[in-house]
Amino acid sequence: MFHSPYQVPTTFGLVAHVRVMYLVSVMPFAVEGGNMLGNSSPASFTTIKDSETIPPLEIGEPVLNLQASHADALITVTPPLSSFHYHLGKPWRLLYYEQAIHQASRTFIYSFTWEDPEVDMKYLDLGPEDSMLVITSAGGNALHYTIAAHAKRIHCVDMNPCQGHLLELKLAAVQTLEYEDFFSMFGNGHHPKFHALLDSKIAPLLSSIAYQFWHINDDAFFKAFYLKGYSGWALQLARIVFSIAGVSKDVEALCNAGSIAQQEQIWREKLRPALLNSIVIALLKSPIFCWNALGVPLNQRRMVSDEGSMYEFIRDALNPSPLTYSFKDGAYFYPLDVIGHFLGTTHHPPAQNI
Repeated sequence: MFHSPYQVPTTFGLVAHVRVMYLVSVMPFAVEGGNMLGNSSPASFTTIKDSETIPPLEIGEPVLNLQASHADALITVTPPLSSFHYHLGKPWRLLYYEQAIHQASRTFIYSFTWEDPEVDMKYLDLGPEDSMLVITSAGGNALHYTIAAHAKRIHCVDMNPCQGHLLELKLAAVQTLEYEDFFSMFGNGHHPKFHALLDSKIAPLLSSIAYQFWHINDDAFFKAFYLKGYSGWALQLARIVFSIAGVSKDVEALCNAGSIAQQEQIWREKLRPALLNSIVIALLKSPIFCWNALGVPLNQRRMVSDEGSMYEFIRDALNPSPLTYSFKDGAYFYPLDVIGHFLGTTHHPPAQNI
C-alpha cells in the first residue's frame, strides 16, 4: 500500500485534499469506499506519515488546482440513508476491508467480555492521559475504560472482525436508544423488535459492513443473545450439563447467594461435581472445541497443557471464584455465564450493561 497526498476529484465531482490509497484489491475499495465518501474520514487518517523506506508515489501535479478544506470532504445527505452512507458523522471505525482470512469468522466468538476490567483499573492506574491498545472482544472492557478512566484514546483490535461489528452496535445503540430498549438488548439479552430498531434508529451510525452483518443476523436478539456466537456453544453445554445433573435451581441459588460462604458451599457440593465431569473434561481436551467454543487458539492451549492437565487447569481456575467474588453484587460476568442475562440494573458496572 502506498500513501500520497494529492487533491483528487471524487466520483461526486468534489475535490478533497485526502491521502490517496492505492490498494492491491480494487473490489473491497469499491464496496467500502462509499463509507469514506459518505462521511468525514476518521481523524487518524490525517496523521499517517509516508514510510521512510518507501518513497512517495510520483504521479505529477493535481489536475485541478483548488484549495480544499477538511469540510470539503463531507457530503450532506438527508434520510432515508442507504448503506452507502452509513456511519455518517460517527467514524468510530477505520475503514475495514474484508480479506479471505476473515471469511472463516462467520460470527463473533464472545457475546460478552470475560475479563474483569476492575483489575486493570486497579493495577494499571488508568487515567485521562492514557492511550490504550486493547483486544476488542465484546467491547465491554473498552467501554468500561472509557467511562471509569476517561482514557484519552482507546484502539480496539481483534482478529475476528465480527467483534468489531458488535462493538459498533453497542456504540450506536448508546447514542440512539432509550434506556429500556438498550437494557432489553444488552441487559436481558433479547429484544423482540431489534430489526425495527436497527433500521429505524441504529443503522445510520453503523458502517455499511456492520449494518450488513446485523441485518443478516437480526435474529440475534430474538432470544438469549448471550448464548449466541461461538462461546454460546460452551454456555449452552453448561446449561445442558446442569439440567441433566438436576442442579439448575442450584445455579440460580448460586447467583443470588447472600454470602461468600453460601456461594462456596453451593459450588463445592452441587455445581463443581456436575460441571467437572469426565465428558466435559474430554471436550476441553479437544483443540476444535477450545477454539470454536471458547476462543482459545492452539498455541494458548499448548501453554495450558505444558503446566498440567486440562482438568487441573479448569479446577484451579474455577475453584477460587466463589470464594473471592460476590456473584450477586460484583462479579457480574459469572451469573451471565450460567443464566444468560444480567441479574439487575444497578449491581454491575454501568459499562458492562453493554
